[in-house]
Amino acid sequence: KEEVEQHGERKVEDTAKIAIAIEGGGMRGCVAAGMITAFDYLGLKDSIDVIYGSSAGSLVGAYYISGQSTKGLEVYYDVLTTAGKDFIDLQSALRSLGLGMFDLRFKSLAKLFTDRLGNPVLNLDYLLETIAQKVRPLNWTAFWEKQVTNKLPLKIVTSGLLTQESVVLSAK
Repeated sequence: KEEVEQHGERKVEDTAKIAIAIEGGGMRGCVAAGMITAFDYLGLKDSIDVIYGSSAGSLVGAYYISGQSTKGLEVYYDVLTTAGKDFIDLQSALRSLGLGMFDLRFKSLAKLFTDRLGNPVLNLDYLLETIAQKVRPLNWTAFWEKQVTNKLPLKIVTSGLLTQESVVLSAK
């Protein structure tokens, strides 16, 4: 009688590498967080060898690697949806679309000619400092252990500012 493998278990002779790519894009991280949490519920965590993440996908991947996929999901469906202006500044949206002249607040009108970019729409400091460190703290110890041992590395995909080419960042 042949022994049936459990979900996520890998045979010793299995040399295939399985990578998960998690997209970025602000609140699209919610979809990615749901997808990666499903891997946990299905018992597939041990079948993944490496995670590639971009922007929001990097944060989702970090929570998953640290064993906190549900906390990563909560960031998107619970915390950010109630953060209001702390996270999303809709008044900066016009400027980010190149329509800053239609934002008639005195402060912004004066800045229109001196500060071409203005404030970003998404406040990443709030996300990374307040949420990932205080509200839904990421377990950095567990995360770095997996990076140092290369057990489940996170590869962050970004763009080179000058080269305009993809750049992959990792702990090693």
